[in-house]
Amino acid sequence: MKIFKKILIHFFLGIISLPCFGVSLGDRLRNAALGDFMVTEQEKNISLLLVRANSKQKIILEEVTAPSYAVSTKTDWKQWLSLGAPGHTSWIMYEIDLESFTLLESYSVTKKGWLFIHDDENFLSQLLKLDLKKIEESERKKTGPAPQKEEPDRRKIWNPTVKIDGKKLKVECDAFRGRWPKDKTMLSSCDLQMYFLKNSPSFLWPYWIEASNGHYTYSIKTIDSGTNLASPISYGIPHRPPKFLNIAKKNSSIHFIIKSPCYYTSFELFAIDVMKPSEKIGPIPTCVKLGSQKELIELNVDIYEVSSYLEPGHRYKWLIIPDQSQIFHVESEDFFLWPSIASK
Repeated sequence: MKIFKKILIHFFLGIISLPCFGVSLGDRLRNAALGDFMVTEQEKNISLLLVRANSKQKIILEEVTAPSYAVSTKTDWKQWLSLGAPGHTSWIMYEIDLESFTLLESYSVTKKGWLFIHDDENFLSQLLKLDLKKIEESERKKTGPAPQKEEPDRRKIWNPTVKIDGKKLKVECDAFRGRWPKDKTMLSSCDLQMYFLKNSPSFLWPYWIEASNGHYTYSIKTIDSGTNLASPISYGIPHRPPKFLNIAKKNSSIHFIIKSPCYYTSFELFAIDVMKPSEKIGPIPTCVKLGSQKELIELNVDIYEVSSYLEPGHRYKWLIIPDQSQIFHVESEDFFLWPSIASK
C-alpha cells in the first residue's frame, strides 16, 4: 500500500492538468490561478493541494496531508492552513516544468529536506501525457439498480458531490476516460475515469477519480475546493546546489562531471587563485552536454583556452555558477597546481 500511496501522490499532480474540454494540457497548467485548491479524501487521509506559484514556465504546488481522524471534512481549509495545518503529517512543495511537464523538484517542508523520487516511482510524466476521451452520457454511470433487459433505462446520470468553499452545489460534471498503458505499476492497464465541472474549462480540479482494472477499483473523491487560498510558507521552493563529482584531464581538455538538478541548464566556470581568493578568474569558455545519467552534466574545457587564464606554478580551485541562480557559487573541494591537473 505504501507503493500505491506514492502513485497517488503523483496521480494528483498529473490529474489537475489533464486535457479536458478541448483545452491542451499546457494551457490548463499555464492558466492555473494562484490560490486555487482542492481537498481530497483517500486511504484514511485528507490531502490539500494548492497552486502556490505559476510563472507560465514553471508551476509550484503545495500538498498538505493529515490523517482523517485528525481533521474534520467540514474544516474551514483557509483557516486550517493559516494556522499551520494542525494535525498534518506531510507538507510537500512540487515544482513542475511547463515546457516538458516533468517534475523538477520536490521539497518536504515537514522534514526540511529534498525528496528524491526514482524514475520508476515518478508517474507524473505519464499522467500528463495520458489521452482522455469524453464519456458519452449513454455510457456514464447511473444511479440506482439496473433495469431489466427489456425495460428502458430511466436512471439519472451519476454525478459526484461538488463543493466549492465549503458550499455544496447542485451542478453537473463531464466525465472523461483514459487508459493507463501496460507497465509494471499498480495502475497498469487500468481504466481511469475523472469528473470535472461541466462546461468549465478553466477550473482545474477533478471531483472524482476512479481507477479500475477489473480486479480492483480505487476511487478518490474531492471533498472541497476553492480559490484565493494563501500559503503561510513565506519562502519559495528551495533549490539544491550543483556539485563537482569528478575533474580529470583527458587528452587536450579538462573534463568535469557535475551533479546538477535539471532546473539549471547552463553554467559559468571560473578559477580562484589561492593567493587571491576574493577574485574570480573567468568566465572560462566551456562545452556543456548532458551526462549519461539523470542530473549529470559534463563540462569540457580546452587546455589551450585555460592556459590564457591561469599562471604556471599557481594553485587554484574551480568555481561554477549556475546562470539561473544568484545564490550558489560552488567550489571544487581540492586545489590544483597549474599546469598539473589532479583528478578529484
